[in-house]
Amino acid sequence: MKTPFIFTHFFRSHGDFRFGLASSFALSLISKALDIPDVVEAPGAAQVLANINALMAIPSSKCTLQQLLAILDQLLHLLPAVTILVDALDECRDIEPPGDDALSSFLRRSGTRKDYRVILFSTNHHFDLASAAGTDHAIAMDEKAIAGDIRLYLESEIDRAGLGDLRDNILQKGLEESRGMFLWVVLMMKHVRAACNLKKCRESLDELPPGLFQIFDTSLRKTAESLSQEDHELRYNVLLLLVGAHENLTAAEISTAMAFSPDTHELDSELKLINAETRIARVCRPFVELTPDRRIQFIHSTVKEFFLGEQGRSSQWQRNDSALHLSLQDCHESLARRTLASLTQSVYQTWQHSARLLQQHLMPGEDLGTGLGEPTTISQHNDFYNYSCRHWQDHLTMLAEPDQIILDLFRKFLQQNGFVAWSEAIVDLANLSAPSAQVSVRAALQQWHSVTLNPGLRPKAPLDGYFLDAHQALRDELAEQAQSAVLPYLPLARLGEFYNVGGETVEEWELGYSFKKEVVSGYEATLGKRNRFTLNARTSLYQEYLWKMRMDEAREGLAEVAKLQLESVGTEVPDYYTTLFYLGAVEFHLTMFEDARQTLGTSADGLKRLLGDVNSKAIQAELFIGYALEAEGRLSLAAALYEEIWNKWTGIAGGASGISLMIQTAQGSCCRKMGYLDTARDLLYHSWTERKHLFTVENNVTVDSGIQLAILWRDLEDSQRATNILAEVVNSSIFPADFERSCQVEHLRALIDFDSGRYRDGENRLRRCLEQADNGHHGVHNRELLWIRITLADTLRRHGEGDDALMLFANLVTRLSLADELVDEPEPRHQLETAEEALRYLKSYNQAAAAELLQRHQLKWKRTRDFWVLQGGPISDTAWMAPPRDGPD
Repeated sequence: MKTPFIFTHFFRSHGDFRFGLASSFALSLISKALDIPDVVEAPGAAQVLANINALMAIPSSKCTLQQLLAILDQLLHLLPAVTILVDALDECRDIEPPGDDALSSFLRRSGTRKDYRVILFSTNHHFDLASAAGTDHAIAMDEKAIAGDIRLYLESEIDRAGLGDLRDNILQKGLEESRGMFLWVVLMMKHVRAACNLKKCRESLDELPPGLFQIFDTSLRKTAESLSQEDHELRYNVLLLLVGAHENLTAAEISTAMAFSPDTHELDSELKLINAETRIARVCRPFVELTPDRRIQFIHSTVKEFFLGEQGRSSQWQRNDSALHLSLQDCHESLARRTLASLTQSVYQTWQHSARLLQQHLMPGEDLGTGLGEPTTISQHNDFYNYSCRHWQDHLTMLAEPDQIILDLFRKFLQQNGFVAWSEAIVDLANLSAPSAQVSVRAALQQWHSVTLNPGLRPKAPLDGYFLDAHQALRDELAEQAQSAVLPYLPLARLGEFYNVGGETVEEWELGYSFKKEVVSGYEATLGKRNRFTLNARTSLYQEYLWKMRMDEAREGLAEVAKLQLESVGTEVPDYYTTLFYLGAVEFHLTMFEDARQTLGTSADGLKRLLGDVNSKAIQAELFIGYALEAEGRLSLAAALYEEIWNKWTGIAGGASGISLMIQTAQGSCCRKMGYLDTARDLLYHSWTERKHLFTVENNVTVDSGIQLAILWRDLEDSQRATNILAEVVNSSIFPADFERSCQVEHLRALIDFDSGRYRDGENRLRRCLEQADNGHHGVHNRELLWIRITLADTLRRHGEGDDALMLFANLVTRLSLADELVDEPEPRHQLETAEEALRYLKSYNQAAAAELLQRHQLKWKRTRDFWVLQGGPISDTAWMAPPRDGPD
């Protein structure tokens, strides 16, 4: 099959880590496809380009590999026939046995298509890339297969170098001793060509050893002979950086990294290399090369292995005073010290620098009249700064025993303005965003602090003030120094965002709430109550009301903000529709399902008009519409909407993003209720495993996935698997403070007890939950306790204890007119029966029947908040579970 459209990509694992990412493959081929007129002019191209525009609207850090591969797939479909050639697939970082990763699936799927041809070069990973149709052909690229190419290369190089007299010797040496390694042959020719005459060429050829590391060793000794002591020191320091770096560095970055004063750690321009690129290439030859974008990289990944091990070194070389003894520990120590020094330079410690960045990100276009100075006077940074921003934590967390210099720099960094400057800088870096990036860094530091760092050093590297100390210190400095009443609130706005996303305890969530509250008050006093940024801050504040269960206040506040935004800001920016999304979400949590659907529909329509048909907030608004339909028992409509949302969102976002997993979990819930248990199992299992990987069980959405899956396993009559999942779930630190989810776990465990004939164990579990709520131990009743009452009542009646069952429904309803109710008067039997009947209507998703029944009996629910739906991913709906299957007592 001849195909005029051939796409090639080469992976490499050494140098810049991005060259080994599957996302680089996808981006490279997307770029090439968009340069082909047949693609951009093809029917259907407009929709694909619209999908690309939608993808560009989201932060790059949230752009997943699945999103990129989906776009690539759509572009390639516009061509009649395609050949994809991938070299060094074994050096891709994202390939995972047994081939279930996104890239393997894409390549396998492409290889089965009629007009596609996929050619892969790999030393391994052939495991499951073969197609089921058997159309694949494996060709072993062994020494015999490569010999012809080696001969052609040598013939060409011999002629070019004028070494015809040594043709036979060179060919014999190259073919017999290279062992099929092209790199060895290339190094051999470089070694021979470097000689000054034919006799020296012959001697060089004869002395060349057969192994790759041996030829590296020879090259190292040869170049060492011409280097001064200063050159040796330079080479050692450069190699420390190149071996340990997470991406290829430019000569300017290397030069700057080595120019920090060993005494003050300030950048000393006089220590920078003159003609850095030429000098580095000379002292590190022949092991490095320049990339097209002028970055320095090793000629092959084996060079790094060579420098990190003693394998292949001659005993003569190992005894040499100039020998290179590198370790990853030394490399990371050097890079940790240099990156932290870079981040703590005095230019980044000024309040003006951080304030300008905060203003640019949080209040773009707002004239605060602050007199911060010209950008050029505060934004000068060293060439090593961007690398330091991206990777300082990667190097620090590799050290079990960092030296005192590193510990001092680390503490200084966490406490001062340089930290805020870093936090804002990564907002602008292509592969990071705030606050998720800062939260991820904290997670990495916590893991390092608790596992890797020597326990004796942990007090010298305190993490308690991470993010908090530096931002509060900047706030105080701005209050004293800045000529602006608004600027001091910007660090607090960042703190509110950080704890909203990364808060790990109730205390941290409270911190986030208090900071947001202070920001709103400050903005109202300085910018005015109708200012756009003030209104957005209020919307952000009301998000905190949900976890505080102040739902009524949140609804009232968001409705007021939306009204002001409609009047003051208008409908040509997303602010109003974003607030409507949060308002609709609150209405859902308040069980105002019809109102929620209307509000969310308006939000989704407006956001799609402004931001395109597929954007995250509109998708979430439509997802909550699905939640409302499901809560109303309209399962077919909910399932159809979930499917529509899934197809739209995963077309650009893939199936593993946070929103995708929200959709998938909702699909699994709906399928379980509709009886499609096998489909539900696949959906919920994927959601559970992906969330454990992305968020760990310390996040409540992961817990929700686990509980949903455990319910499903019990519905499938596999109580052991359900029990195993619950055993994982309860290890989460969200327990026992999260009383409602604790009740869900106990409810499910009680059902498993009943299924196994452990009637009293199950009864005791459920009674304990009710008692804890009644005695105020956890301070609040909740939705789960309502369904627990019904389960317990049904079980008691099946075991002949019906007299006690009706009392479970006491204290749920009250008279419409309090005057008709006597204090401390026992509830009449008919009132308890009405409460139970109304509750069963709600359990079967019939709000209207429950409301009509209570109205007819002149009753109302005593605590409407008992019915509120808790925030989650979504939280498990335990109203719909298989009834107890009582085993033998």
